Amino acid sequence: MHRMIWQRTFHVHHTFLEVTDKLSFMLDVRRLRLLRELHVRGTVTAAAQALAYTPSAVSQQLATLEREAGVRLVERHGRRLRLTDAGRGLVEHADAVIARLEL
Repeated sequence: MHRMIWQRTFHVHHTFLEVTDKLSFMLDVRRLRLLRELHVRGTVTAAAQALAYTPSAVSQQLATLEREAGVRLVERHGRRLRLTDAGRGLVEHADAVIARLEL
């Protein structure tokens, strides 16, 4: 029942989200912050240190976010991570959401 309500809300607010049309879940702000830190810092270890998480927790949360989004959000180049187009779009959305929450 909750999922159906959210999907209807998602369709109404789709232009606000400005994220891929595969995004049909409620975003977890912690995961958005994590993705933003991965973008800024470039490695799982650096993002983990910045967020006071373990590298394993960062990897698990990233995998969950990618699975929920249904798209790859990062490309791995050795230990470095680079965001895909979908990942960059989601980070832009994350920045807007986080800025509103921090007012």
